[in-house]
Amino acid sequence: MQTGVQTEAVQARAVLVPTSGEYAEPDPLAVQYSACVSAVGATGFWVCAGAGISASIAKTASEELFPTTQVGGTGDAFRHCYWSALLTIDFGAVRAEKVTTSYEDVALNDEPFRSMDLANNATGRQVGLAQRTNARSKERCASLARTGGLVTVS
Repeated sequence: MQTGVQTEAVQARAVLVPTSGEYAEPDPLAVQYSACVSAVGATGFWVCAGAGISASIAKTASEELFPTTQVGGTGDAFRHCYWSALLTIDFGAVRAEKVTTSYEDVALNDEPFRSMDLANNATGRQVGLAQRTNARSKERCASLARTGGLVTVS
């Protein structure tokens, strides 16, 4: 369900479709990808393609480990932590921060969800730097999620 702020954001991004004369919302994935490429710069294509793959890996792991807490809960927090850790391992902490922040900049997240995501992204970057492997990062983010070491809103 969209809030008033989310509805305004969608209306602000709507584009005129020349053939119909009506306004339509752009494809959210295209908007996210474009924001990612803009944030990362010249290497954006490869980094953002990798970010999409990493996001899919993190989402699958989150759904397996925390199937009932995907919005604002432990699963959501784990997903952001693990995604950021994967990006950090693959592309470095600076690019990981640019990618995840660009995603949050275009996501239709109201507070406190935006702050939650940004905090867990920052934790994930630290996990990726410390653990240095996907498996150990997944394990560490899961441990943090289970013990209250990640930020949740529900």
